[in-house]
Amino acid sequence: MKKTLTILFLIQISLSVQAQKVPYEKLDSISAAISKLQFEANGLKYNDGKTDYEISFPDENFAVAFNSQLATNVVYKKSSNKELMYLTENISLGRVVGFTSEVMENNIVAWKINFGKFTVTTQIFEDGKLIDTTFKNEMILYSYINANKKATDPTFFNSFSELCNTMKRGIDMITDKELESENKDWSDKNIARADFVKKHPNSVRTMQAKNIIANKEKAKAEIAQKFVPIMEYASKYQFLWKPNMTEQEFKTYNGTIYQYKWMLYGNSTHTRDVGMPLSVIGYSPDGPNTYRINNLGKVSYFHVIYKRVKKEKEATRKFYEDAKKSVSNAENYFTVDGDSFTIAIPKSQNEPKEIEYYITTLITEIDKWSLINIIFHTDKSLK
Repeated sequence: MKKTLTILFLIQISLSVQAQKVPYEKLDSISAAISKLQFEANGLKYNDGKTDYEISFPDENFAVAFNSQLATNVVYKKSSNKELMYLTENISLGRVVGFTSEVMENNIVAWKINFGKFTVTTQIFEDGKLIDTTFKNEMILYSYINANKKATDPTFFNSFSELCNTMKRGIDMITDKELESENKDWSDKNIARADFVKKHPNSVRTMQAKNIIANKEKAKAEIAQKFVPIMEYASKYQFLWKPNMTEQEFKTYNGTIYQYKWMLYGNSTHTRDVGMPLSVIGYSPDGPNTYRINNLGKVSYFHVIYKRVKKEKEATRKFYEDAKKSVSNAENYFTVDGDSFTIAIPKSQNEPKEIEYYITTLITEIDKWSLINIIFHTDKSLK
């Protein structure tokens, strides 16, 4: 059946081409690119929220019949050992209102094409027999995010929006001036998507622009949920250290530093001199333990014994586990390594991907002693 569909596509394309406002070569090139992008999702599985599907395509799965300027699309969907063919014909791409993307399982991207008040007809076949026909104002095309692409890869979006705009221009639904302005504003990185929406409300790109804006707002809300416990945790110990401090600023900020004698190891590591073998007093006293100066003259590492308890291992362990639980929903900002956990502190909620510093909390249990160690560091590694 799939070979038959390929032959039908070739017959359509080989039909005599009448005089068109849209050049044959341009439409052929763009529609072939879309067909190729769809085929990259061939044999992959996803769930549409109700049913598990495996989708597949013939090599030529999307094409425009140049005599009629109408498109055809075909996709096979297999579920529960039943494979159905969905054939959508006579698609007027000039009627496309807009389209949006949704990343599904296995990096499949579902592109929901919206036709507004118009409908497209899809025939559903099983074993070559027509079993159903649907009339909807939406159809779905597919692409795939492979190892060389990001979720924001613009290839499919650019190809399909160009095809729709070319068809709209061919039937005078958009002028050359309007299209030039739209293309320029979409590619201009200095123009926010919200401004694009206001300026081009009827663009086929506007629906995706709104989708991008909505996804960013959703992402901000999710980040905010993670951000609050992170910053609450950081603020508990902020009286000890801040990033980008010089040694003098660090000593002034943390007055207890002046109470202790420090020994310099190498060119950068300062360790507190406790005046006696560490084992005599339980390995280390409470308070500041070690700090390091980086090559910029900043305190880039600060280790504090925040809590040292004798014969109360269970209580100290509970303190540690409660602290870990308080930030465990921070996901990408939270990592666990044995008896330590690290949280990454973003520069700000508006710059969530830019990490300013890290806080590692470590529990150590030696003989009768339990210690809660807190380490501030600007390098991800503690080395």
